[in-house]
Formats: sequence, structure tokens, C-alpha cells
Amino acid sequence: MGKKKSSAPKVVYKDPPPAETKEVESQSLETQTALSKLGHEQQLGAMEYGAEMDRTNEEFFAGQDIRRVQASGAEDRLGIQERGYQEREGTKEAGAQARLTQADLLAGQERQIGARGTEERLTQAERYAGERDLVSDRGAQDRLTQSDLLAGQERQIGARGEQERLTQSDLLAGQERQIGRRGEEERLGIRATGEEERLGVRARGEEARLTQSDLLAGQERQIGRRGEEERLGMRTRGEEDRLTQEGLLAGQERQIGRRGEEERLTVGTRGEQERLTQADLLSGQERQIDRRGEQERLTQADRYAGESGLVSDRGEQERKTQADLLAGQERQIGRRGEEERLTQAERYAGESGLVKDRGSEERMTQSERYAGESGLVGDRGSEERKTQADLLSGQERQIARRGEQERLTVGTRGREERLGIGKTGEETRKTAGQAEEFRRYKENRDYDQSRSAYRS
Repeated sequence: MGKKKSSAPKVVYKDPPPAETKEVESQSLETQTALSKLGHEQQLGAMEYGAEMDRTNEEFFAGQDIRRVQASGAEDRLGIQERGYQEREGTKEAGAQARLTQADLLAGQERQIGARGTEERLTQAERYAGERDLVSDRGAQDRLTQSDLLAGQERQIGARGEQERLTQSDLLAGQERQIGRRGEEERLGIRATGEEERLGVRARGEEARLTQSDLLAGQERQIGRRGEEERLGMRTRGEEDRLTQEGLLAGQERQIGRRGEEERLTVGTRGEQERLTQADLLSGQERQIDRRGEQERLTQADRYAGESGLVSDRGEQERKTQADLLAGQERQIGRRGEEERLTQAERYAGESGLVKDRGSEERMTQSERYAGESGLVGDRGSEERKTQADLLSGQERQIARRGEQERLTVGTRGREERLGIGKTGEETRKTAGQAEEFRRYKENRDYDQSRSAYRS
């Protein structure tokens, strides 16, 4: 069994007796109390008067703004209404004038079509009569010219064959000498060209590597500068777009409604006028088509009659001319074949030796060209590999620099978008706060007015 714990003694406190109070009259205290009460009442009166004046001023200025907006809206509506009325009247007048003009135009065109058909038939008849005589005369002259031409060509063919054979023998002898000389010169030129090209390729590779390094350094600086400018432009553009959007939306909402009404009225009037104009145009075109078809049929009949005679005369003259032409060509072909066979025999004899000499010289030239090109290809490959290595290293630095700038640009764009979203939210909250303050003001005003009405 455990021991019993000893309990602490309790202390009981008694409330003291209340103090006795005794009122003592004091003129100063009463005066101070009266002054405080009077000052409080005056302060309340001044506050009520100030609130009343504020409400009066607010109602007056709000009424002024409402009347100003109403007057501006009325002026805009009147202007749009008057503009729409004027446009409809102008469309009606334009339609009437267009129909009158179209009627006069169609009447004049019908008269022109009849007169044109008559003149064309007369002109066609005279043309066919003249063409038949012309075909006959032309056929006779062509046959005479053809006979003289064939005789002269036969003489030319004989003389040309003799001259070509003489020229061919001299040409082959000169070509043999030229081929030998050309082979020696080509080999010397190829050797010198190979040496110069190898030097040029080496120098070109060095210059290309220097140019590439300068270009890459400049591009890296340009990328950094372009990133900074794009971020500044994005920031400024975001601020300006937000301000412009607020003012633009407010004006567009007022204009859209009134413009829609006027455009519907104008479209209706324009459609009515266009339908009237189209009806008059179609009726005039139908009359015009009938008149044109009649005139064309008459003209076609006269044309067929004239062409039938013309074709017959032309065929007869062409057959006569063709017979004379074929006879002369047969003689010409025989003479040309004989001369060409003689010329070909002499050409083959000279070309056989020429081909042998050219083949020998080309083989020697080709061997020296291959020797020079093999060294040139090796030097060019070496220089291109060096240039490619420098290009790749520069491109790697450029890619890293561009990635860094793009990351900075993306960060700046994100900050600008967040600022824009924050600004939009702030403006929304301000608008909601102003609406809430106005609602509370109206409630207080209604409450004060009801109290004033209740007191009165």
C-alpha cells in the first residue's frame, strides 16, 4: 500500500466592501461636459452637411456624364441613319441610270450588228473574186521560178562537190599537223594547271578557314544582341497591346450595333436595284443574240459560196506546181548523190590517218592529266577536311550560343506574359472593387434618403 499524499491548505479571499461615493458639485466639470456635447453635435452636423454636399455633387456630375454620353450616342445614330439613307438613295439613282444607259447601249449594238453583217458579206464577195485571180497568177509565176531554181541548183551542186573535195584534202593535212602540236601544248598546260590549282586549293582552304572563324564570331555577337532586342521589344509590345486593347474594345462595341443596322438596310436596297438592272440587261442581251445569229448565218452562207470556188482554183494551181517541182527534184537528187559519193570516198581516206594520230596524242595527254589530277584531288581533300573541321567547331559554338539566347528569350516572354496576366487581374479586381464601392454608395444613399423621408 502506498503512502497518502498531504493536501496543501486552501486560502479563501473575500471581496472588500464597496467604497462609499459622494457627489460633489463642480461648475468646471459641468461646463466641460456641455462644451463637449455641443462640439460633438456641431461635428455631426458638419459631417452630415458635407456628406449631403458630396452626394449632391456626385449626382450632378453623374447626370452630366450620362447626358453627355446620351447626346453623343444620339448624334452618332443620326449621322449613321442619314448616311444609310443617302447611300440607299444613291444606289436607287445609280440603278435607274444604269438601266437607261444599258437600254441605249443595246439598241445601238443591234443597229451596229446589222450594218456590220451587210458590209462583211460585200467585202467577202470581193475578196474571193480577187483571190481566185491571184491564185492563178501565183501558180504560173511559181512554176517559172521553180524551173529556173532547179537548173541553177544542179550547176551549184557540181561546183560545190569539186570545191569540197579540194578543201577536204587540205583540211586533213593541216589537222594532222595541228593534232601533234596540240597534244604537246595540252600536256604542258595540264602540268602547269595542276601545280597552280594545288597552290590555289591550299590558299583557298586557309582563307576559307579564316573567313569562317570571323563569320562565326560575328554571328555569335549578333545572336546575343538579337536576343536582347527581341526581349525588350516583347516587353514594350505587351504593354502597348494591353493599353490599345482596352480602348479599342470599348469603341468597337458601340459601333458594331449601329453599323449592322445600316448595312442591312443598304444591302437590301442594293439587291433590289441590282435585280432590276439585271432583268433589263438580260432582255436586251437576248434580243442582241437573236440579231447577231441571223447576221452570222447570212455571212456564213456567202463565205461558203466564195470558198468553194477558191478551193477548186487553188487545188488546180497547186497540182501543176507540184508536178514541175517533183520533176526538178528528181534530177537534183541524182546529181547530189553522185557528188556526195565522190566527196565521201576522199574524206574516208584522209580521216583514217587522222584518227590514228589523234588517238596517239590523246592517250599521251590523258596519262599526264591523270597524274596531275591524282595529286590535285589529294590536296583538295586535305584542305576540305581542315575547312570542315573548323566549320563544325564554329557551328557547335553557334548552336550553344543560340540555345542560350533562346532560353533567355523564353524566360523574358514568360515574365512579360505573367506581368500581362497580373495586370489584367489587377484591372479586373479594380473594376470589381469600383462596382462594389458604387453598390455600397447606392445602398447608403438609398438608406439615407429613406431615413430623410421617414424623418420628414
